[in-house]
Amino acid sequence: MNQALMQKFIQLISRQTGLYVRLADLGQLQAKLLSQMRVLGLRSLDDYYQVLERISIQNSNHWISDPSNEWQELINSLTVTESYFFRDSGQFDLLKDTILPSLIEKKRKSSKIPKLKIWSAACSSGEEPYSLAILLRELLPDLPNWDISILGTDINQNILKKAKQGLYGDWSFRSVDPMVRKRYFTRNSIGWEIDRTIREMVKFEYLNLVTDRFPSLRLGLETIDLILCRNVFIYFESEAIEQVLGKFHHTLQSGGYLMSAHAELPDLALDGLQTLVFPNSAIYRKTNESPIAPKVPDCRELAGKVLSPMTDRGSKDEPLRSLLPTSIQTEPCRQSSLTSSHSACAYQPGKLKPIDIQTLTLEATSLLEKGAYPETIKAAQHILEIAPDCLKGYLLIAIAYANLGDYQKATYYCVQATALDSLSIEPRYLLARIAEVQGNMPKAKNLLKQIIYLDPSSVFAYLELAAVYRKERQLTRASKMQSTALELLGTLPSGAIVDPIARLTAGDMLEQFPPLPMVQ
Repeated sequence: MNQALMQKFIQLISRQTGLYVRLADLGQLQAKLLSQMRVLGLRSLDDYYQVLERISIQNSNHWISDPSNEWQELINSLTVTESYFFRDSGQFDLLKDTILPSLIEKKRKSSKIPKLKIWSAACSSGEEPYSLAILLRELLPDLPNWDISILGTDINQNILKKAKQGLYGDWSFRSVDPMVRKRYFTRNSIGWEIDRTIREMVKFEYLNLVTDRFPSLRLGLETIDLILCRNVFIYFESEAIEQVLGKFHHTLQSGGYLMSAHAELPDLALDGLQTLVFPNSAIYRKTNESPIAPKVPDCRELAGKVLSPMTDRGSKDEPLRSLLPTSIQTEPCRQSSLTSSHSACAYQPGKLKPIDIQTLTLEATSLLEKGAYPETIKAAQHILEIAPDCLKGYLLIAIAYANLGDYQKATYYCVQATALDSLSIEPRYLLARIAEVQGNMPKAKNLLKQIIYLDPSSVFAYLELAAVYRKERQLTRASKMQSTALELLGTLPSGAIVDPIARLTAGDMLEQFPPLPMVQ
């Protein structure tokens, strides 16, 4: 065994996945590496290392999401997929008797349609998120009146396929009350199939906890009420653990909970997370957000103005854009004002050239795409110091704050962007997403209708409006909105960007929105 080469493999695997390889497991790791090397027809482990390193460098943002990627094949062989329903009865008792009832009571008081968001991180074959769905089914007699979101994510594509099927063997029920299995599962020739209503409560997505960005509006990974990440950190390097915990903190709702397995996080400084010790288990609750940027004025009054933006400025035929110097004047970009090669930012002659503003904007956009939200805010604030009328600067800050869960500051900067350009769509879209997350459906619908008025070809606005109507059980209206969106999508290439905030393509949209049920 080439010790130096094996050490390079260990470091590369840790950097890309967070996984910690113990010395006792080196022999097993080498066997798996040799197996993958032979599958590829390579002559040496050094050649295989070069393949993995090249893939990780060339595709740093999405290197593992492609099932055909060699990294994915290796990960599938390295990850532990052991799980079963209601694993650790003490922790599930804590959830059933204390944590979930507390969240339920709080949510009932906050909205007519209470919203509860739960994330099962590293969910393996799905037993954990399905167990949570069953718990909520038992705890909520008025479940149809709730907006429940349960997301299960994992790094192993193969195991996610099994989770979506919802088929399990007897071994997955080794700590389950037989009555629970009888009530929520049906025996068939293959195994036990979970009840359709429970399966539909859970959504599964691929996610690498170490390299992927979250909070994420696209995945709905923001303002989460409860995160379960159990029996995961024992396989991670300490640096990866701290990195993931930081992202968990930003993803949690204020007062939200994080549950790990017993003794997984005993020696770490859990900044922003308060440890609560119960007889059954410890659990962590998010405290106040650490300050990451200067405070901004209270925006509640300003936020109200965005509902009638046409009255905020003079004539709608003369937006601020028309007053820009000819050298950087641009046409409105209805797909994305954040990725244009030109900047719609005013500048002060003698202080900074237009190309410098463009460069700074591209740098800030790159930080945003990497998930470096505090750094994005700092970079965009620097742009605004130089060019106070830079629309993109306000949008970048707003999106960064939204991803950090600070909706008050995100709203403030959206309003500032709208004041600069009363015809701009992007700030309205972000405001609509924020309103939806906060349960303010009337405001969300109002903003989405404004977007459609300003740009009747805005596919994402029709789809978002369809989703809102679906939540309100107005299926006829939802069907109409979605049909219009699908007609528009049919005219676009699959790679066309149609969501300016989440950067979703036409192809992504078609996959994301399933057909609606037939309306009688």
